Amino acid sequence: MADNGIPRVNVPQQSGEYKVVQLDIEGQPYLRFADEGWSTHAVILMTLADKLGKEYPTMEIDRGFLGGGKDDVPALESDWYKVHGMGKSAVDVAQKKVSLFGRSMDYGLSISPEQLESVKPLMPDWSFEFSANRRDDLF
Repeated sequence: MADNGIPRVNVPQQSGEYKVVQLDIEGQPYLRFADEGWSTHAVILMTLADKLGKEYPTMEIDRGFLGGGKDDVPALESDWYKVHGMGKSAVDVAQKKVSLFGRSMDYGLSISPEQLESVKPLMPDWSFEFSANRRDDLF
């Protein structure tokens, strides 16, 4: 836990695929998984801000490729956070293993291997890996 009471890494309790956001909050690295398998990267950021009681700037994205038009989502940076990477993860709870891959279509941002290295020490019982060759871009 950080001083804000939010776990810096919130590995899901059930195995499966989850979207993930890599960010720094006030200079500390965080790896935040979606609370639900269907949550978007924007929802991960909005939920985190809500839990912290913080506001965030927005940016406009074009979801036209999904027939959704334009939408406002949390920006990649504010005075209290900076996003470094986004993508998807495959979580195996029994083996305590997480594989990160892919990218966010909405934000056009991929997993950051460098930021991943900074969160590994926070969960020493878990194995984290970045899979550059695994692609699942339609999420």
